[in-house]
Amino acid sequence: MIDRLKSGCDRLDMVLDGGLPGNAIHLIAGPPGSGKTILAEQYAFANATVEQPAVYLSTVSEPLDKLVRFGQILEFFDLASIGRRVFYESLGEDLEEGGLQRILERLRVLLRERHPGILIIDSFKALAVYAPTRRDFRSFLFELAADTSAVTGSSFWLGEYDLDTISGEPEAAVADSILGLGLRRSGERASRVLEVVKLRGSNYLPGQHSYRISAAGLSVFPRLADTVDASSYDLGAERVSTGIDALRRSLRHRKDAHGTALHRRACCRRRAWNHRKPPGKPDTAHARGKSVRLDAR
Repeated sequence: MIDRLKSGCDRLDMVLDGGLPGNAIHLIAGPPGSGKTILAEQYAFANATVEQPAVYLSTVSEPLDKLVRFGQILEFFDLASIGRRVFYESLGEDLEEGGLQRILERLRVLLRERHPGILIIDSFKALAVYAPTRRDFRSFLFELAADTSAVTGSSFWLGEYDLDTISGEPEAAVADSILGLGLRRSGERASRVLEVVKLRGSNYLPGQHSYRISAAGLSVFPRLADTVDASSYDLGAERVSTGIDALRRSLRHRKDAHGTALHRRACCRRRAWNHRKPPGKPDTAHARGKSVRLDAR
């Protein structure tokens, strides 16, 4: 059975069929201001322990002190956990001085020292420009994925990726899941939407789901169209005739153990089949508002 990471938002976990898979690489994509950092921090504080802490690594996108300062306005941000089960560190200096090879060396040290259950790299997309060629960046991704998969629990790569073109990025092939955050515009209005682009080895609710960012963090509101209705639908015992001889003869030969149900509205559309009921005779099925069994006699 796959271990699941809780997000701190039950409705998001429902979209993800119980949560993101553990021991995997997750790519969170979206434009600036879409909530990538907040969502990653939610996962960090919801899952980190002293034995398997969360390590949040900034690259060259935002200063480290800024991340911590703005994080403190969030309700789930536990300042007492910083330095105990959640660690913030910067890779900016290593990246500028030694490029991607220095980053790999630094990460290997961190993995040995911290044994993190959650490893977050923000911004991951910024690393690509430090590779001399696209082939070099692919080699870096391969080594990074091998190192982190062997030691850490789950990795989160954050970046300002365009969801329309992300499938062509080498990170997308390596990642086990991709969550897209963005805006959906309708006239003068804009709403935040989350979409599961990829989720390896797991089911999920497809489509765009609205979300909100507040002091409580990132809250998701799944599409109503994907809500599962587990209630039963029992057929009544009453049968009515369609008045259509050909259909009646067909059903006579194809009846199953459960019968055939027609919604009451179907009875009202018999006129489309050139059927006429006697004037003044009430439509019993319509009046009662019930589902009925189709008479195959």
